[in-house]
Amino acid sequence: MGSIKHLKKKVNSLCDNVQNECYVELLFGTSNEVELIWSIMSRCDKLHHEILKKINSKEPKGLPAKDRRAYYKAISDDFYSRTLGLINDMNTIIP
Repeated sequence: MGSIKHLKKKVNSLCDNVQNECYVELLFGTSNEVELIWSIMSRCDKLHHEILKKINSKEPKGLPAKDRRAYYKAISDDFYSRTLGLINDMNTIIP
């Protein structure tokens, strides 16, 4: 992780990609699981806001550099694992 700015860009990018794939499936796909796709989009939006709220938190500002790095690393790892879960859910729905 390079910086907080870089992490925010990654969060925005990955969430946008997941939601765009869901929109494409809704518009052009053959899946009949419309409610499940909307559920994935909703979970992705909640994840996006939750992670950005954690990143923008004032909590780690007073910590030493090593602890701050660990704090943001934990947020990053949590985000990537949860995003991977959304993608796996999407792959099970979309034929």
